[in-house]
Amino acid sequence: MPTVIVQRGRCILFEQPRCFPVVPGLETIFRLSPSGTLDCGGGGFTTVLGLDFDRAGRLYVLESSSVAGFPTPSTGRVIQVDQQGNRVVVVDGLFCRPGSGSAPMALLYISNKGFSPPQPGEILPGPASR
Repeated sequence: MPTVIVQRGRCILFEQPRCFPVVPGLETIFRLSPSGTLDCGGGGFTTVLGLDFDRAGRLYVLESSSVAGFPTPSTGRVIQVDQQGNRVVVVDGLFCRPGSGSAPMALLYISNKGFSPPQPGEILPGPASR
């Protein structure tokens, strides 16, 4: 069962999570077209918990943990993927079960420390290039 589903135009993107322990780079984002065609939208991701797009069509992928083993605090990150498939880590060091979403003003926000007692959670602004 996917942990995240997002619509882009008339297509739907989602990822299929893997079981623990975490194996870096094993998760794939899939694209489902209106005609029912399923193809690979990109592979090589780890523990994906969020997907979003900016106005330029770049994909943002939120990984809750990016190292092998079990979810590891302070290893979450956001990866920007341009339309040619080039990747850049734009936010790094997120702590335990982050989440993401976009606001009406087309800004990306990231929840950090979403499951990290006794620390309070926080909302972080995402990349400014949106």
